[in-house]
Amino acid sequence: MLFSIPCGVSSAVERLLYTQRVTGSNPVPRTTPEPWQLQDPRQGETSTIARRSSDSRRNPKESAIAQILRVALILILMAYVLYQSRKPGRWLGRFFLWAMNRTHSSLTDWGLTHVAVEKNFTILDVGCGGGRTIQKLAAAASEGMVWGVDYADGSVAASRANNADLIKAGRVDVRQAPVSQLPFPDGKFDLVTAVETQYYWPDLVNDMREILRVLKPGGTVIIIAESYKGGRYDKLQRPVMKLLQSSHLGVDEHRELFSTAGYADVQTFEEPGKGWFCGTARKPL
Repeated sequence: MLFSIPCGVSSAVERLLYTQRVTGSNPVPRTTPEPWQLQDPRQGETSTIARRSSDSRRNPKESAIAQILRVALILILMAYVLYQSRKPGRWLGRFFLWAMNRTHSSLTDWGLTHVAVEKNFTILDVGCGGGRTIQKLAAAASEGMVWGVDYADGSVAASRANNADLIKAGRVDVRQAPVSQLPFPDGKFDLVTAVETQYYWPDLVNDMREILRVLKPGGTVIIIAESYKGGRYDKLQRPVMKLLQSSHLGVDEHRELFSTAGYADVQTFEEPGKGWFCGTARKPL
């Protein structure tokens, strides 16, 4: 325990010591210090507690700000991921295109079993993404020609890189263009494919009519998707589609889309266990 002696009592102490020397007496000092003589050892602790209390009053505000910043960062990252899903860029978009090539491969294989691909077909893949579907179509149409279009420069670059040998051989060509304005003459293609892309088309009916324009009479269009209303994962996919501001049609709505755009022989297929859908139709003769 610490003691302190205020300046005002120094003379009293001196008189006490002088009396002891002169008289030889040894008065017993007070064993209980005066209140003003004590320094509470908890004073430091109290100060610490006070500081902690003050900090705790500040921390909620700081925590709230930190939380807001974290949420904002997450939202920014989500927005960026969603944007890259719609329109992959040349650099960071490469990862998304690589992932799409891998995750869509089995779906594409299943979908293509519902159309005939002759070896001499001229084919267009709309929304070609990373170019994996182009490779599959070129392998099936071994004596034909496959074209790819995509409105994202990152997708065009990736498709060209992944199909460089086929492009060099003159069997594949990839162009940057929107589905709304296909850079091809009327009646050019035997088959048009669209894998996991129709969600993002700006005007579904008119864009389907644009595809109809470039099909040969009797030519086939196929839409392949794993996100559709009423599908196995619809409850999970629907909020994402809203965030992407994308169309989300059911099976009957796809049939109506084909018919409204002027197609004939409309057929739809589902793989319920995997949540896959595809629709096919023909251009009238």
